[in-house]
Amino acid sequence: MKKIFVAAICCLLSAGCEPEIHGIPAVATFDEASFAPFTQSGMGMVEGHASLQHEGKEPTCLQASLMPSTPYIDNIMEIWQQGASVTREDEARLNSLYASGALRKVRCDVQQKGEFVFRNIPAGKWYVIAPVIQSPLFYGDNYTPKTWGGLLIRPVEVAAGKSAAVDLTLKDAVNGGKFKTR
Repeated sequence: MKKIFVAAICCLLSAGCEPEIHGIPAVATFDEASFAPFTQSGMGMVEGHASLQHEGKEPTCLQASLMPSTPYIDNIMEIWQQGASVTREDEARLNSLYASGALRKVRCDVQQKGEFVFRNIPAGKWYVIAPVIQSPLFYGDNYTPKTWGGLLIRPVEVAAGKSAAVDLTLKDAVNGGKFKTR
């Protein structure tokens, strides 16, 4: 059976049919123009914190992202909410949007329970995204080689010149807040 599988993969590769085994593709059309308003500087602000509580531990985020609500990003959020990853092509598009300023990143203050602040944000609908991961787990002198945590996502509305507060917790974790351990 293993030989048949390897032969099938080789056949597909030699025919130029490389199978996509990394992520789910976004079905929404990527429209670069829809991101233009979000590259501008605004007077709004998003502030909050991101942390999880699990078995007496409370890890926080190291970095938070702010992504505008566009049809393409809404589709990416749907994929992530399923606990799935996106394709490499969509990852490359997201990276280019970070470079253009349409998507933003800040460091979380781990000493202050994962606090973050996004400044100079234009008005609109956004998503705050923060991965929170604890690895490895330490219990006293015991070491447990497991990684657990989750991706926290919450939509937020930013009004012109106003501040929006967001606290990301277990209820914002993708995949129903089920912890993944390895």
